[in-house]
Amino acid sequence: MAYSKNITADNVKRNYVYPDIPPRPNFIPKNSFHGFQFVFFDKWGFVDGSPAVEAAPVYFFGTTDTVNLDPCYPESAVVIGSTPPKPNPGTGGMGGVPSWNPGQWCSDPGTFQGPFTEGNSFPVYVSAGYCEEKREWRVNYALYFVHSGHLLGGQKHDWESVTVVFKEDVEFEDWWHRDVSLPKPSDAHTHNAGWLWCIF
Repeated sequence: MAYSKNITADNVKRNYVYPDIPPRPNFIPKNSFHGFQFVFFDKWGFVDGSPAVEAAPVYFFGTTDTVNLDPCYPESAVVIGSTPPKPNPGTGGMGGVPSWNPGQWCSDPGTFQGPFTEGNSFPVYVSAGYCEEKREWRVNYALYFVHSGHLLGGQKHDWESVTVVFKEDVEFEDWWHRDVSLPKPSDAHTHNAGWLWCIF
């Protein structure tokens, strides 16, 4: 079992001490990360050079000017400013106002100025977990949408996600490199009829 798995996050948090990340060994790929960066994800997960930052996908959303159809754009899963936090109520679905436009009642993606226009910012929900059976770390990136499909035949609430898998280095214990990405299963990946793409 990898060294980082022998030190539990709960034990460290009780003592308010985080272990230092060892220096990367020579000749190991630069996209390799130490196990501590996964075990103590709340501390090391989002700093420069961390697995969550380095492996983050780039999202592309489709649009068309000819028939005025837009993608449903992601947004916060909770109501901004609510105390205590309240879940986003969602929109549309089968009970919504009829519309063929997947972007109906969704967040504003911003002004389209041609291919590769940078859209408005949106939250990405990130988590990490260790898969004991396959001996791999996984970092999951999830987006929340207020509805799935269009308002003639969709549903309230939709989560789309992609998971990046990290395998342990064969020579250096507890150093992990990015292996593959796992999109949401194809039988459930129907959001906006292919209006969302991810690139790693």
